[in-house]
Amino acid sequence: MNAKIPENTATDTAAAEEQEYAEAMKAVENNKGTYTHKFVEPFVWMGKTYTELRFDWGSLTMTDTYNIEEELRITGKKSVVSKKFDTYFHAAMAARACTEKIGTDAIDAMSMADGLEILERAQLFLINRGLKSATAGTGTGSNA
Repeated sequence: MNAKIPENTATDTAAAEEQEYAEAMKAVENNKGTYTHKFVEPFVWMGKTYTELRFDWGSLTMTDTYNIEEELRITGKKSVVSKKFDTYFHAAMAARACTEKIGTDAIDAMSMADGLEILERAQLFLINRGLKSATAGTGTGSNA
């Protein structure tokens, strides 16, 4: 038996992803820089079981930025070129913003689904709130 695959599957997937992104951006705007991640499965780290973790992106300071950059340089992870698109930076940022005492090693140990969701939320914060004002009004005003 041959099942017919709907022709608009790619369009539906893209639309769903755009909707999910829009909802995530709205959540960043509404929550003033905090995010609570609910794990798909409980996350066990250093003998403690977590069903959720809270991240307070708004509590981070420029000192945290410098320390993250230095940590990444020392560990040889890489040089941060663009904080908005650097997953190593997002992981270190998440570890510092977490209200529980965890490190990047905890982020690394999470399932891919949970880890990527947390890193995406860090990125959305930087794009929507953290770096928004830093990039506003820059450039020539020409798209040519």
